[in-house]
Amino acid sequence: MAQEVKALAHQTSLATDDIQRQIEAIRNSSAEAVRAIDTMNATIGSLNEVSAAVATVVEQQNAAT
Repeated sequence: MAQEVKALAHQTSLATDDIQRQIEAIRNSSAEAVRAIDTMNATIGSLNEVSAAVATVVEQQNAAT
């Protein structure tokens, strides 16, 4: 009986360690996703600025002609 309890305690310890590694992997993946989204947001912001500048130039050209 004592041996079974020790074996179960060992299995529980291994499972707990595995769960902790999986949680850490999920946290790391989430952090990477957030960084990627931040990069995309910055790129979209830059594209919006360029688009607005192009629209302004087009309006100015249309007004001049």
